[in-house]
Amino acid sequence: MEERKKKNKDGYIYSFTGLRGDAKQLYDDVKSGREKRVAFIKAVTPELQKSHVEKADIVIWACGYQTNHIKIYDVSKKELVLS
Repeated sequence: MEERKKKNKDGYIYSFTGLRGDAKQLYDDVKSGREKRVAFIKAVTPELQKSHVEKADIVIWACGYQTNHIKIYDVSKKELVLS
């Protein structure tokens, strides 16, 4: 019998494909508030990062990735919507 897979709020089955073991547990603990010594900060430019880096005891730079959207067209050049 196939195991029922849990989906996250966005409907993804594998929401932690890049996080394993302790890293996943730490992420969950920080997000839930159980781990209060760590904060996630999104600072997309060096200028925004500077003040956080200067006042932090330690910085772990974690950068993710996103897949670029690729448009697909049929033979009559009409864009196909796949999902």
